[in-house]
Amino acid sequence: MDPRLQRALDRWDLTDPRPLAGDAGARQYVRVAHPQLGTALVVLHPLDTPEQIDDSYFEFRALQAYLDPLLRVPTIVQSDDADRCLLVEDLGDTTLERRLVEHPEEELAWAQQAGWLLATLAGPLTLGAPGHTFFMSRAFDLPRFQFEWDYCRTNFFEDFLQKEPPRWLDRMMDEVHASL
Repeated sequence: MDPRLQRALDRWDLTDPRPLAGDAGARQYVRVAHPQLGTALVVLHPLDTPEQIDDSYFEFRALQAYLDPLLRVPTIVQSDDADRCLLVEDLGDTTLERRLVEHPEEELAWAQQAGWLLATLAGPLTLGAPGHTFFMSRAFDLPRFQFEWDYCRTNFFEDFLQKEPPRWLDRMMDEVHASL
């Protein structure tokens, strides 16, 4: 067992660790039993190495604190900066992919909600953010937005749904990207 996970279990009185599939990054996710919450997630962010500095842990914490008053984001229950370890609210197992498999008739409603959320996030993350925030120093330009949208088109629409995104969503993404 990862020694950082063991320290988190001991420190926060957690039991029954069950590894979960991660995301596209190098974070590790472990569902645990929590004495008050029922379940929670331990998220282990990569540690710095001499070859590569990884600020994702501190960036995630800063972004979560910034977005929390604006949007519903998972709550950080506990944190350990030295271990780059977070104890985070568990939102359950139902992924959008699973929901769409079980309820394909909801595809349009979820696409509209995702589009609305993307458009809603764009303002606070660009126009309303102080210039010194870490994400304001990133290159959020048309090539980056197109890269992200192409990634979504390929991996979510083409690979998972096995269809093209609706034309209205393509047009909306073009408008959102151009406006930013």
